[in-house]
Amino acid sequence: MDAAATDALRASRRGNGAHPHFAYGPERDAHEAVWTADAYDQLTRLLAALPVHWRFFVKTKMFEAMAEKAQDVPAVFATVRKAYPEIPEISP
Repeated sequence: MDAAATDALRASRRGNGAHPHFAYGPERDAHEAVWTADAYDQLTRLLAALPVHWRFFVKTKMFEAMAEKAQDVPAVFATVRKAYPEIPEISP
């Protein structure tokens, strides 16, 4: 058994997470260009700080606001809050 060759083969198949016989498509690529792991982590922390009854609404508005391009999540939240001042202010 060649452990190094096995590890290399597994690593080459992982690549960017896509299966060699399956692609998620341009829509998924565009979504992931905006919603990076860091941006989604920021959104998750932001939503967790909100009262439960605001979370779905704010998430929907955040997705709409960021649909066009990658932006700073806290800045987009500030814009959403400005449009909907009833949304509670949260501390970072």
